[in-house]
Amino acid sequence: MIYQGKKRYPVREVVLHTSATPGTWYRGKTADQMRDEIRRWHVDGRGWRDIGYHRVIAPDGEIAIGRSLWEIGAHVMGRNRGTIGICLVPVRTHNGIGQFSDYFTPDQEKALKAYLRELAALTKIERVSGHNEFAAKECPGFRVRTGDWIE
Repeated sequence: MIYQGKKRYPVREVVLHTSATPGTWYRGKTADQMRDEIRRWHVDGRGWRDIGYHRVIAPDGEIAIGRSLWEIGAHVMGRNRGTIGICLVPVRTHNGIGQFSDYFTPDQEKALKAYLRELAALTKIERVSGHNEFAAKECPGFRVRTGDWIE
């Protein structure tokens, strides 16, 4: 089981996000470069101590490591304890709530599902949710249903 923070909150949920970037932003960048830029926005722009997400998934399916899984994230107000925040970088600019495939690639879907299987080997993931369930936002740009992501 993964436990976060000094109070050891058990991790049982993954919250999916999208980067608030135009659909062309990812071009010419590696997953690590995207993560580093998002980290700068969070640290320099918001004054946080690190990137808010635990992982960032690039359009090619490459996964960049953000915060440690054992650290409480900063990705959804009031819902950070006991959750893992995963940010997907879109290939199309968001234009409302659609389907996963409207904004993200098959490589990202494959990478996300594989990563969720890896997480499930470390901790009991009971729920996969979208940021839009906890805030008046479109993020991640589609309705997240747990059954679509974990077996």
